[in-house]
Amino acid sequence: MRRSIEVNLVYFGALFALLALVHTLHIQLLEKEALRPLFIFYGLCQCLLETALLAIVSFAISRLSRSYRWLFVGMTLVLLLLHLVDFPLVRFMDLSAWQALHLVAGETWENFLEMLYSTHIGLGSWVIGAFSLALLFFLGLGFYYFGERRRASVSLFSLAALFLCLPGAMLVCDCVFITSLSGESLHTYARALPWKRTLCLKQEECVELGTALKKLSDEKQMAREVAAVAKKAQRLPDLFIFIVESLRSDYLTPEVAPHLYRFAQTGICAAKNNASANGTHLSWFSAFYGKHPFYFADFKGKEMGSPALAILKQMGYETLVFSATRLNYYKMDQLLFGKDLGLASSIHCHLPSQEVPVYESDRRVISELMERAVQKSEKPRCHIVFLESTHFDYSFPEGSEPFAPFDEQINYLDLLLSKRSLPVVQNRYRNAIHYLDSLLGQFFLRLQKAGKWEDAVVALTGDHGEEFYEEGHLFHASNLNTMQISVPLLFKLGNLGKQKVETLASHIDLFPTLLHYLTGSEQFYHLFDGHSILGAKRWPYTLTGRYNGSHNPYEFCIETPKKKLLLQFKRPLAEPQELRIMGLRSELDRPEALSLEEIQKEFGPCLDRLLESPAVWTGVSRASS
Repeated sequence: MRRSIEVNLVYFGALFALLALVHTLHIQLLEKEALRPLFIFYGLCQCLLETALLAIVSFAISRLSRSYRWLFVGMTLVLLLLHLVDFPLVRFMDLSAWQALHLVAGETWENFLEMLYSTHIGLGSWVIGAFSLALLFFLGLGFYYFGERRRASVSLFSLAALFLCLPGAMLVCDCVFITSLSGESLHTYARALPWKRTLCLKQEECVELGTALKKLSDEKQMAREVAAVAKKAQRLPDLFIFIVESLRSDYLTPEVAPHLYRFAQTGICAAKNNASANGTHLSWFSAFYGKHPFYFADFKGKEMGSPALAILKQMGYETLVFSATRLNYYKMDQLLFGKDLGLASSIHCHLPSQEVPVYESDRRVISELMERAVQKSEKPRCHIVFLESTHFDYSFPEGSEPFAPFDEQINYLDLLLSKRSLPVVQNRYRNAIHYLDSLLGQFFLRLQKAGKWEDAVVALTGDHGEEFYEEGHLFHASNLNTMQISVPLLFKLGNLGKQKVETLASHIDLFPTLLHYLTGSEQFYHLFDGHSILGAKRWPYTLTGRYNGSHNPYEFCIETPKKKLLLQFKRPLAEPQELRIMGLRSELDRPEALSLEEIQKEFGPCLDRLLESPAVWTGVSRASS
């Protein structure tokens, strides 16, 4: 009877060392120091078990066929590459490599390229990265060949002890320490582990609602509702709507953005404004459709375009679009402006390139906007402006940077491994906002000098916020915390003057507010999920969805003035829903505990409004890592 097996210890030892290094480093970079030793031990156990299992399977396959063995070795190297890619993905975006592959698999080739463009990382850099991973793969094959000549015997008793002792040690850690952790702490540290979970499954609170999300009206019904709203027009001033990339509310200070700060102080805004999503395309959709982001994918392929823009067109408006952003990102041009872009009278794109930096694209957009805004027109005009400088890597011209020091270029590797360069990256962000603010100041001044400022209607918002490791991630699309979802939503409605409404608002309220001003009526809630921020009856919630590629978001949060509830849909949205309660946060964005009855009382009315019929709450406990 065989008492040992021959193993390529050189190859599998190196494989274990790389896995251990990556995951230990990832855990070491997390915030809570008291938990690090525990999870480093846990991660090393998982790395060792995974490597030992691969070594045993490799031996078994080598007994069958030499070609199958090399195929398996190639698969182990692919697994290693997934672990390596997993580290930056989880750290920056809270997406595992497997989740990222799932998202990419659901994209068209065109959308995939647009996702790469949106990072503002050159295609050459992506090619170099892909080449480096391929080179590592082939080096790994060579290393395996080298180690095959130096195989060593490993006793079956040692392997059996390994597979008994390590899971036992992990179970002790689970029972004594880990199961008592809060859901958010466990989630953060589990995502840094090789297997993205612990052995024991923690009980999670779920709610059976017994009903599905509301169904959408068909396009014919929506067209009738659009016509009914359009007939109510009472005033037709020129409209200027600015959608700014990655614009976080708390950075609009007198020092960083003096013109926007002044605009906010003299205009109309709600006490707190949230994005409808932490990703661009979902927020654009919610702003222009007045719908919660759950319906994004359901409108793809429909011909009508934005109902709000259709209303303006029937009122007699010409819609002029000015963009420094690629509007074919997720085919948003067709989604917003309809079949053959029929809702847009003209589209003026000034896109960045290798020769044209992003800040120059924004300058050209604002320059053309100013030129056209002061021209006489027989029809009222709606100007829609998409600006890009504040998207990472944060673009501004030399000589316009009041905040120093700053990085000439974002060093993503340095940011991945430490927070040392974070202050200079934040200064890049401040400089980009400051430059874009100066462009908007020029536009405001131009309208005033042309005598068009008094009657003009101006609205400005950011598509989402931006995080700088305040809660463990960078940029956006990874988390529904305040940094990533808090955006300005500012209005100047003719000469109405300053008003600060003590309520919550979000992107779905943008066009209901504008249409309320134009029609004098707020009775079109059957068409939009949002409300006018000037309306008599305000919905005391905002709802924000998390980025999910080209799919509808399944993770979201509901926020009241004092609390935020984090949730996940567990089933396809057309089915009777079960929700996973991921966490509850206080007004200060700190974890809180409430009973299921208290959560139902606080947030039940919001969920009822989303559903086909009032929810029948049934608490369910599910096992979850």
